[in-house]
Amino acid sequence: MLNNLVLVGRISNEPKIKMFDDGTKVCNFDLAVDRPYKSQEGTREVDYFSIAVWQAYADAVFQYCGIGSIVGIKGRLMTHIQEIGGIKVKVVDIIGERVAFINVIHQKEKSDPHAVPDVEEVRDINEEFDKSNVKVKKKEEKDK
Repeated sequence: MLNNLVLVGRISNEPKIKMFDDGTKVCNFDLAVDRPYKSQEGTREVDYFSIAVWQAYADAVFQYCGIGSIVGIKGRLMTHIQEIGGIKVKVVDIIGERVAFINVIHQKEKSDPHAVPDVEEVRDINEEFDKSNVKVKKKEEKDK
């Protein structure tokens, strides 16, 4: 079985972070993804996806990204039943398992629409998380 998706888009709202009693963190944000074709009017339509990323990626997205940041999300779909107004509804969530920071817009750059992110800094962020993920995976394998 395979449950895998890849999305690349712009963050369309300020990322919000939440910490649970056990120390687990989740960061939620919406990702605006252009459709690959134009409408009859000649404009590109956009789909908005709600994304949840956990732990180290939650911290990184919250710290480094703002509205307009371009990120790549590798993740999976998760479904659950939620009761809304007495009606049970099936809800599909996107769980981001990996984040690629493509064009990060920091808080200070938000006020300057012409600011260009430092490409080396974006590369460093991605490399830092690659290294930390390897350590986490090795620890998980050791704990099994």
